[in-house]
Amino acid sequence: MPNVRFRKLAATFAILVLAGIAVALIWVIRGVVGVETRTTSPTHEQVAYCREYLYITPDIEIEPLAYYVKDGMDYMVRFKFIAQTDDPALVFDSTQIDSSEFSADFDFPPGEETHNEIWWDIAGRPLTGASTFVPSSGSDRFFWIMHIGIAENGDGTLTVYAWRCEHGQYRS
Repeated sequence: MPNVRFRKLAATFAILVLAGIAVALIWVIRGVVGVETRTTSPTHEQVAYCREYLYITPDIEIEPLAYYVKDGMDYMVRFKFIAQTDDPALVFDSTQIDSSEFSADFDFPPGEETHNEIWWDIAGRPLTGASTFVPSSGSDRFFWIMHIGIAENGDGTLTVYAWRCEHGQYRS
């Protein structure tokens, strides 16, 4: 009889260990791969987050067009919006984004034009913009990369594609 009790106890223990491993793996995979949030109707909270995280000038009027966030190890935010100005220098906080770095022949990094969002329609579109480093919260030596592409609409507005990704780099 003691042998049967031991086997039942061992089986129960094995099941609990395997369940724990499965939960841990799901937690790790979710943290590494990440959870995606995407919409072509960003909420007020999502727009407010993008204004802060992407350094969009607080007083500029914008029309949000699309929002994408990928949580996980390679955290990223993409935000497409129309800015009610024809001056790219007015779109972003000048203390964080130096618009003098913008060039008229800007291209997003290779492969980015094929991003699987229909609204991320940058392929073949003439863009002004730059890839620039922005500070990481909590560190004055670690920086994230932000890519900004701006298209003139011809009606006094700009379509802005902003992508900030946490592929950081140390600066000495």
